[in-house]
Order: sequence, then C-alpha cells, then structure tokens
Amino acid sequence: MLQLNSTIRSRFFNELVLQYQDIHDERAPTSPFPQVQVSVRSDTGAGNTAPGPARTLVAGAEQFSQANRLDQKIFEITDNLTFAMGSAHRVTLGTHNEVFRFQNLFLPQSIGLWTFTSLANLQAGTAATYARVLPFPGTPTPIADFHVRQYGAYAQDQWQASPRLAVTYGLRMDVPTLPDHPRYNATADTVFGIDTREVPSGNILWSPRIGFNYDARGDRSTVVRGGAGLFSGRPAFVWMSNAYGNSGRETLTLSCLSRTANDAAPAFTLDPSAQPVVCKNQVSASSSALMTVNYFDKNFKFPQVWKFDIGVDQELPHGFLGTFEALYSVSSSTLLMRDRNLIGPVGADRNGRPLYGSIASTGIATTSFVDTRFDKVLEHYNGSGDWGVSFAWQLQKRFSNGFEASAAYSYQHVTDRVSLTSDIATSNFAFDPIRFDPNDPESGRSAFDIPHKVTLTGTVNLPRGFQLSAIYVGRSGTPYSYVYVGDANADGYPNRSGSVRGENDLVYVPRSQSDILLQNAADWAPLDRFITNEPCLNLSRGAIVKRYGCSGAWRQFLNVRLTGALPTLRGQHAEAVLEVFNFLNMLNRNWGLQRNPVTSSASGPDLELLRLVGWDTATNQGIFTFTNPLKDRPDDSASRWRMQLGVRYEF
Repeated sequence: MLQLNSTIRSRFFNELVLQYQDIHDERAPTSPFPQVQVSVRSDTGAGNTAPGPARTLVAGAEQFSQANRLDQKIFEITDNLTFAMGSAHRVTLGTHNEVFRFQNLFLPQSIGLWTFTSLANLQAGTAATYARVLPFPGTPTPIADFHVRQYGAYAQDQWQASPRLAVTYGLRMDVPTLPDHPRYNATADTVFGIDTREVPSGNILWSPRIGFNYDARGDRSTVVRGGAGLFSGRPAFVWMSNAYGNSGRETLTLSCLSRTANDAAPAFTLDPSAQPVVCKNQVSASSSALMTVNYFDKNFKFPQVWKFDIGVDQELPHGFLGTFEALYSVSSSTLLMRDRNLIGPVGADRNGRPLYGSIASTGIATTSFVDTRFDKVLEHYNGSGDWGVSFAWQLQKRFSNGFEASAAYSYQHVTDRVSLTSDIATSNFAFDPIRFDPNDPESGRSAFDIPHKVTLTGTVNLPRGFQLSAIYVGRSGTPYSYVYVGDANADGYPNRSGSVRGENDLVYVPRSQSDILLQNAADWAPLDRFITNEPCLNLSRGAIVKRYGCSGAWRQFLNVRLTGALPTLRGQHAEAVLEVFNFLNMLNRNWGLQRNPVTSSASGPDLELLRLVGWDTATNQGIFTFTNPLKDRPDDSASRWRMQLGVRYEF
C-alpha cells in the first residue's frame, strides 16, 4: 500500500492512498479419485427401541475441491481533501474507487460423486446415486472471469455546534458497475424470458448519515453519542460470480438418482479417467444432464441497511467506566432468491404445507417444473424484511497496581428472510429451511442470531517485565432447525439433483401417535420422548416447527497470553509471546468442549428428524421413520487446546 499526505497553505490537508493486491487461492483435490459416500446405520439406538442414527463414511476427493481456484486482483485509490470553514466546520470531500478482477474456477463433482446406502452395496458396486458436473458441449474451461468497478464520492462536515456538542453529517454515493457480460442462453430466454447477459450495472447507491457526540457536563464524565444513516455494503462477489459461471452454457449437471430405470446410477468405477457421463440406461448426456441458471435482476442493488444507534459513556465511582449502547437496523434492500423453474403451488398436504408436485407411495417426489431440461433457475433480486436489535453493557477499570479488567454483556435478536450461509447460489436457496413458499420466504429467526454473549478480559503486570492477559467469551449456542430427510413439499430439493442435498422442509411436530403416520409403530415411543426432551419441538406440537427455532449448547472459551521482554542490543527491542487457546481444555479434557447441534453440513444448519418413506393418498400425508438424530456432539477440531510461541524483534 502506498499512502501520500500533503498540506496546502496550512488550511488544507490532502490524503491519497493507493493499494494493489494480487491474491491466488487454490483448493487442491484431496485425492485423485471421485468422492464416495456410504450411509451406515446401527441396528439400534438409545434404549434399543429405535434404529441408530445414520453416519456417513466419506472417501476420495472432497466434492467441492475437485476443481476449485480463485484469482483476485484488487486496485484501490482513495483521496480525501479536508479543510476548515470558519472555526466550527471541518469539511471533507473525497473519493473512493475500487477495481476488481475475479477468475473463479469452480467445478464441484467434476470427477464424480457416488453415494451408497450400505457397505454391502459399496462392495457390490450398486450405487444409490451418481452425480457429476460436465462441461457444456463446445464450451472451454468454464471459468467465471469478470470485473467489478465501484466508484464512490462523499462529502462530510464535522460541525462543532457548541463546546459540548459535535455533529457529523454527510452523504455518500457509490456506483458499482459490471462491464463484462455472462454467456447468452437462448433456451432460457425462450422459456423464461431471461437474458443471461444482463447484469445489475450502474445502479446508484445513496447513503446519507448523521451522528453526534454530546458532553453532558463539559468534563467528559457523561458522554451521549449516537447516529443514524443508510449504509451500503458490497455483497460477497462470489455470489455475483454465480451469474458468470452458471448461465447454463458453462456446465451440465448429471444426476443419476436411481428412482427409475431411466435415471439409475451406472456401474461403479474408481478410475478417475473413466467416470461415466450418462446414467445407466441412457446413451447421451443430453438426455439426463440438466442446465443450471443463476442470474441477477438488472435492477438489483447492492445491500443497504438503515442503522440507528444511541450510546452513553459514564464515569462511575471508584474509577469505573460504564458504557451502554443500543443499535437497531432494518434492511432497505437485501438479497433474496427464487427458483423460476418451479410451478405452483399445486396443492397442500393435510398440515397446510404447499406442494409443488406429487409424491408417490414410495415417498419419491415428482416436481412440476416449467421445463425439465433445467435444474435450478435462480433469480437474485432485492427484497426487505430483515431487521435486528442489539443492546450492550460494558464495565471497565484500570487499577493502580498494574491490573486492568473489563466485563461486557450483549443481547441481540436478528431476523431475516434468507440466511446466506454459503458461497453457492444453489446451496443458499436449498439450505434455507422452509415452512411454506420457498420462492417467498417468510421472515424469521436468522441463522446468525446469537442472543447472549459475555466477554471478560484482564491484564496484569508481573515481575521481571512479564505481562499476563486472559479473555473469556461465552455465548449462546448456534441456531438450528429440524427437517425431513426427503422432499416433503415436492419442490425438487433434494430429489432433483445429487449436487446439493438440501433437506430443507421443516418438520410437522405431531401432538400424539394418531397425528403422524409411522412406517414402524415402535418408532413412536422414542420419537415422542425425543420431542418432549427438546423444548423447541415440544412447544411446536401440532404445527410446523419454526425456522431456526432451536438453539445449541452454550459455547465458551478462555484464551491466555503471556508476554515478556528479551535482552537485546542497545536501542532495540525483542519480546516473547506465549499464547494458549482454549486454556480450559488444557486444564481438563472435559472442559472447553465446543458442541455443535449439527454434526454435518450436508443439509446446512439443520438436524434430520424424520425420513419420508411413503405417502398416504387417503389422508394426504407422508409416511415416516424416526432417524434418532445425534445432537450437541463435541467438535473435535474446535475443542482442542492449542499453544503457540512467538518472538517479535524490533530494530
């Protein structure tokens, strides 16, 4: 980074910053062989009354790393001119401009993904599903290669309205542009009226804001501060790359799901150079491989959110300093998605869940698609309905004996319509837990909602120049949902494609045994016991459970840091640093365990409670088996304590 400062006539100050970054990130395949997943289920679960939970054994190249490379080039120029206007105003005029180039190669399952329902089937070579991403005929290596140019200008005035009151207000304008265009998909244009070449370029973002700082008594013992404004943010540009890498003219998705003879999985082979390009009874990829289209509404604007903040800093007796802050935010424009290839709903089940197709007596869903040549046709557009509120309290003090400490507590509640937890458009859509319409998601608790958080810090000076610091953080557990295994609303997730499982249909929680059809009556006792012992389920009896209505176990960690000066030559300085992460686990193997409610990311932050195995047309409801899920298992990697020793030398 190059930074240049200059002063003109003592009244003007100019700051110029130039920055260039070239970043290469490549995820190497973990194996030269295709990925193989085997589902293994124990005979019995807790109390020997229900089948044990399924576990998945995975071998071969991780499916999302089989071809995954990202090159980024970023150039930034910022120039700020600040000058005084009278004695009360300090004005800043500036510009902030960024130029990005992204080259993103992402071909999941490029050498194949096989799944088996048992080890015996693996030994026999009888796959349950087979998926592979194939290059579109005649298309070179499908790299999403595009530029983003964002131009920004702003004006700000720092106004000293009185000796006690300072007000800052200003206006910012940003203009993001995308000069490159994705490939044209004539079929998508004919069927859906979508011009895949169109991108949301040149849509202006206005961001007004105002803030204040008021010294209530004139001695800084009580300070009230706050502000309001509309703030713009860049989306993760990997979301934009979905439009450049998924116009439907880069790749085709082959999905052999073994639901019928025509889409049965082919003969299993581990040879990476001989992976099948067709399903078992098909002769060409075009008869089974599907197009995936991701695109943006041309009027799409980068996300914007209104924020309103108020805070108080108060000096308290005995040298303590207390702080309180409240923040409310509400979205002006956020990113939402809908699948244009879905028809419907075409009906509803007995619990009021909309259906987007039919479900056979075997539990296999057939979705009503606009065009069966397409898999997912995902439109990104602007919406609203996201909001959040947070309150924070902090108490801190510096003691005279070289000891300082602080304690903080915060509460927050975050609500959104879609929690964007992935960089893949299909995953973001498929992993969103749904009660009703997947194309018009309701507002609900966010996957990022962590209500309670406690932070304790302390630093003490020790003899011989040593200093010991510690930080403790405890917070609420991660939100999660309970979903079905299978496609309970026939919207094509997860049965449409083997590329993303996407079990995202929230479960209906039965009141009693007569309120659910179970394939095995013996499942009811353990299911009822599981529901009773899970508060978020027990409170939802007789209804479809709410999205992210459950919370994982309390999480906490304690980190310790010891620093000390080392002898050096005159005028120089060296320091040794010893850090222990998750210090509690170092003291006791049963302490500091980080428990996650979900042990697999196959279906997002969700637990699979019931498996859809059939359909009863007389009562218009599914037939299920109890999966007996395991929850709150320790995360082995996150729970381990770690130590590092470093030396810093200054000369």
